[in-house]
Amino acid sequence: MVMTNAHVVKGFLRATVVSKFNGINLGITGTVIGVDEELDIAVIEVSKNPERPTLKFGDSRTAQLAEDVLVIGFPLSNILGEAISVSKGIISSKRNIDGVEMIQVDAATNPGNSGGPLLNSQGEVIGMVTLKIVNEVANRFFEGTGIAIASNAIQDRLPSLLEE
Repeated sequence: MVMTNAHVVKGFLRATVVSKFNGINLGITGTVIGVDEELDIAVIEVSKNPERPTLKFGDSRTAQLAEDVLVIGFPLSNILGEAISVSKGIISSKRNIDGVEMIQVDAATNPGNSGGPLLNSQGEVIGMVTLKIVNEVANRFFEGTGIAIASNAIQDRLPSLLEE
């Protein structure tokens, strides 16, 4: 199973998940089996491979301000190419946005990071990158305002996604 943002797979029944495995970028096609547009999360079922590394959820409630984090994804792939990118930053804030626990980070986040993991220093997923604050009037991005859905919010909704 792979998790991503609902807006990444919106309108698709199948999706190709790109991951790095043994130093090679792999495309693994799977079926979208659950979508929660309110929380902006989706589950993709992929074939099982015991050799494929997996990530484990951490407890986002224990994450602290100024804690080191990593954002992993494929930002601006239309410009930068399809190489995986890792950005380092800190937790700037923990927020409740529209009733959802979110984590604000100062790590570089751009289109293409959506659905990627926010990792703590133990390599645990403490969030899923979902958006960057944009001033739509001036069409400007603001630096240091990457937002991730907290892992505990994701885990709370996961059972209902798997029932769909």
